Formats: sequence, structure tokens, C-alpha cells
Amino acid sequence: YQALATGEMPHLPAKTSSFKVWAERVQEHARGPALKSELAYWQAQLQGLSDNLPCDNPHGRRQLKHAAYVGGRLEREWTRRLLQQAPAAYRTQINDLLLTALARVVCRWSGEAEVLVRLEGHGREDLFEYIDLSRTVGWFTSLYP
Repeated sequence: YQALATGEMPHLPAKTSSFKVWAERVQEHARGPALKSELAYWQAQLQGLSDNLPCDNPHGRRQLKHAAYVGGRLEREWTRRLLQQAPAAYRTQINDLLLTALARVVCRWSGEAEVLVRLEGHGREDLFEYIDLSRTVGWFTSLYP
């Protein structure tokens, strides 16, 4: 923008990997031996689980106007404990603790022993050598259990 503002021609850095190249590499990876060896495990984990939450009218239209928002805030000391002490005590990360809390609450509310939570990753992890997405525009997210 500075170059344009001063009347100069902008010079962009070199192009990084394309979305197409990344997508092809992801497909190769998904069909590869590393993930195939895990397939039976993940299929067993998902056996019999549903990602549908119970509702009063399962055949009705689920409209946003019927949704409710519940919010809250943690005091500074509780936030510090959650972000610093709990992960150290349980040798885990904050996301694991929050997901555990969510799963426990949904199980208690739904009466189910287990709950399936689909997570979404930003998809820009360094999974592949020679793939650089730092300047690539696109939606790279992936869903996983």
C-alpha cells in the first residue's frame, strides 16, 4: 500500500504453494499408510455415536430465532488458574480442559454416556515438507472427531 500511495509500482513477495497443490497433498496423505493404519481405530471410536443433540421436536425446523445465549465471565484469579495451574497439574492444554467440561455437561444434560464433538482445525499446520501456505488465500480447515 505504501508503494501505491507514493506512486510506485508495488513489488509482491514470491508466490507460495497453491490451494490446489495443498489439496492434492492432503488427499495423498489421507490415502497413505500412516492414516490407513489408524482407520479401524477411529471407525471404532465413532461406532454408534451421533453428532445430533436431543431436542423437543427432532423433525422440526431448527431456526436461529429459537436459540438462546448463555454467557458468563470468570474472575481474574479463576482465569489464571484455568490457563496456568490446571494445564500444568494435568499435563495438558487449555483446549483439552474446556472440551472435557463441554463433554461432561452435554453428557449430563442429554443422559448419554458419550458425546461426539466435531472440532475444526485451521488447516495451516506444517504437515508437509515443501508446502508453504503463508501467503496463500483459501479455506484450509479440516473437521475431526
